Amino acid sequence: MLNYPTNPTGVVLKRNEVLNIVNVLKKYPIFIISDEIYAENTFSGKHVSFAEFEDIRDQLILIGGLSKSHSATGIRIGFLLGPQYLIDKLTFMHAYNCICANVPAQIACITALNEGLEAPKYMNEAYVERRNYLVSELTKLGFEITAQPEGAFYIFPSIKHITDDDFEFCVDLLESTHLAIVPGSSFTEFGKGFVRISYAYEMDVLKEGMKRLAKYLNTK
Repeated sequence: MLNYPTNPTGVVLKRNEVLNIVNVLKKYPIFIISDEIYAENTFSGKHVSFAEFEDIRDQLILIGGLSKSHSATGIRIGFLLGPQYLIDKLTFMHAYNCICANVPAQIACITALNEGLEAPKYMNEAYVERRNYLVSELTKLGFEITAQPEGAFYIFPSIKHITDDDFEFCVDLLESTHLAIVPGSSFTEFGKGFVRISYAYEMDVLKEGMKRLAKYLNTK
């Protein structure tokens, strides 16, 4: 299973990096599930999809949707792209789980696809501004950001200069300031000592969050 632009780091793969992965995967009889829900939230250049590479199309399932590209998480509509025989089987299974999406949600998605294709562009401009603000403020507070986010809407700074216990850090921060961020170890063992911060909020909310974080750190 692959996911990029990546949650929680915001890292984006370049075409040569995707091609290197494709050249390895095509040698093995395995299915690739490529979660590209953040594809339209790529800040510079064009998202390179695994579906562009014909060599792996018969072993690829691509996940997409409008929840991130159009901030439409509430309507719960997505899509799968894959070999026809497999999509037929998955459609059969899907019908026994939820039958179909509700009609208003379907109409909203049709409208977004017909009239809102430029929406991600304007959203990304706002995300870049918010990202730059958080990178600047977090750096001032002593956080190390090892990977510059170029997609999605997350920053994954290290807190190892404060503590290695990212879970306890997040719990204490929440209880002390009512500021919620996510411990990196919730995603993978390699996330220990990191935290995920989302910037899918208005700027005034982010500024208040940084103010609370700075105040909290001053007590340590």
